[in-house]
Amino acid sequence: MINKSFYTFETHIIHQIHDFNEEWYNNLSSQLMAKFESIKAEFGIDYIDAGDEEANIFEEKTPEQLDLKEVFQDAFRELSDAYGQSLNFSVDSLSRITPMKKYDYKPAHSHSDIDAFGIFYIDVGEKDTGGDLVLHDPRFHNQISFTGSKTQVITPTRGTLIAAPTYVWHEVSRYLGDSTRLAVVCNCVVDFESKMRL
Repeated sequence: MINKSFYTFETHIIHQIHDFNEEWYNNLSSQLMAKFESIKAEFGIDYIDAGDEEANIFEEKTPEQLDLKEVFQDAFRELSDAYGQSLNFSVDSLSRITPMKKYDYKPAHSHSDIDAFGIFYIDVGEKDTGGDLVLHDPRFHNQISFTGSKTQVITPTRGTLIAAPTYVWHEVSRYLGDSTRLAVVCNCVVDFESKMRL
């Protein structure tokens, strides 16, 4: 007998905790909430439901924004390396500021128009009040035999970064805290030349 069995179709997820100081988080939070309110005033809508193009979270190029941009770039680079690929990509656009208020949640979704997504948590609100990130197995299996858990639940803390390929569906459970929690989503777009080399 020739045994050519193998293990495949696993997904690499970046999960990091960053320990910037209190002033850094406060400054970044103030900058992004000011931008969020400006967008709401200009477009007359809650930006969570708006198009992405208007809110480049790195636009002002403050020290905090540049640090955050590097965090996302490093995560996407690590993701690329995990798959044995050397990709050129952009993170400057298609970003999103995502405040959550009491009772907010985000249903299961994917980011089909980009290549990878990252989430960075600036303020997670009160402890044990929901708002967990739930990652779904992208294989969408419907049997219980020969499978593991269909979801991976992450309870974020301040400074948590998650990055994953775009095909990983995810959701955020209902948040029940009284204070507004704040995260930012940064989408990664791989350039055409990189894709042609694969």
